[in-house]
Amino acid sequence: MLSAAFIVTTWFVLVEGARRGFDLGGDLVPRGTTVDPGTFLAPAEALVPFGVFVAAAVWWRRRPAVHKRLMMLAMLTTAGAPVAHLIGHWAALRPLALLIGPGSHIMLLSLLSIHDRLSQGRIHPVSLWGGVVSFGWTFLFFIVIAPTSAWHAFAAWIVRSR
Repeated sequence: MLSAAFIVTTWFVLVEGARRGFDLGGDLVPRGTTVDPGTFLAPAEALVPFGVFVAAAVWWRRRPAVHKRLMMLAMLTTAGAPVAHLIGHWAALRPLALLIGPGSHIMLLSLLSIHDRLSQGRIHPVSLWGGVVSFGWTFLFFIVIAPTSAWHAFAAWIVRSR
């Protein structure tokens, strides 16, 4: 139930930020500047793997090894927002944003596989394939979906509708 509330609240916060045109912290889009709704709503892509991993974890709740890894993957898919705010907050990191963003995503998703290898001597399939699927979805969204005019039109429609 808490995960569903997280998804709904995050969606509404992103939509309201897109309507305002800037984020309240000023780390990503400073006050006085604006970003188109498609760019502002792009972080909502993390809600898809988060929801899928949580739903799968609930489904596999009787298998602790699988359940724990799926819940950890769900948490790690949402870690992009703090990294983005960190990059936006420190001006020295902004030129490296295209390296830090994907690099931190890969590093965080690799933590499960590294832990498995060190603690159990093998990588659990959920750790491996969950990380691959999560990174693949993010890559697909930001490279294939987010740049399209259809995504930007959808985002503009969401922001205009009340």
